[in-house]
Formats: sequence, structure tokens, C-alpha cells
Amino acid sequence: MKPKLFEQTAKVLFFATLDESFAINNAEEISENSKSIPEALSSVCKKLSLAHDKNHKVQPIKGHFAFPAGVDISHWREFRLNSSREDFEAVLLRWVGKFEDKDITKAVGITEGSLKSRYNSGLRNLGSLLIKEHS
Repeated sequence: MKPKLFEQTAKVLFFATLDESFAINNAEEISENSKSIPEALSSVCKKLSLAHDKNHKVQPIKGHFAFPAGVDISHWREFRLNSSREDFEAVLLRWVGKFEDKDITKAVGITEGSLKSRYNSGLRNLGSLLIKEHS
């Protein structure tokens, strides 16, 4: 298992589903079976398309992923439910997973400009949820 790749994919899959067991099990499989980062990202994207199901049941967090006391993830959940799959994926892969643009664009099959557009759109949507609360 490639530790950095496992960590990146586990974070992305966890924040996509808020389901720790889904994230860990799939990250292990992806990091063990992938020969390159773009190949791993292709596998992650396939899992994300399944996980973006709006009815995905959130499993309780068991300990691998911990949030500091008082952290409210309700805005993230709302962002997950109300954003387009493409914008959500871009934010997950680029911001949460910290994958490089060249690897993301190769895996997803889009241009760097499209990735940046989706990423910025996703961040605007997430930001608007946070601003709405403080208005």
C-alpha cells in the first residue's frame, strides 16, 4: 500500500460520503491496485460517482477521521447535497485530496481551465453557505 496515496484517497472518499468504513475500504483497494496517480484518481472518480448518490446513508465516525470538539460539518453536508457532481468532485480532489491539477485533468478527462472553473464554482457555492449563516 502506498501511504500517501492511501491517505489522499481516504480523505477524498470520506469527505464525499462521511462514511468512514467506505473511505478506508475503498482507499486500501485503490492504493494497492493502482500503478499511477491518474489511474488511482480514475478509480476514485468512479467511486465518487457512486457515492454522490444523494441518498447515501452517513455512517457514524468510528475514530480514523476525527473532528475537533465543536466542529459543525452541516455546511459540508449541505454543499455535498446541493452542488453539482463536477463541482463537488473538483473541490474534493483539488482542495481536500491535494492532488495535482495535471493528475486530476488526466484522470477526469478535462482541461485545466475546466478544472479550475469547476473548483472555483464549488468554492463559491460552499462559501455562500457559510456567508448565509453569518448574515
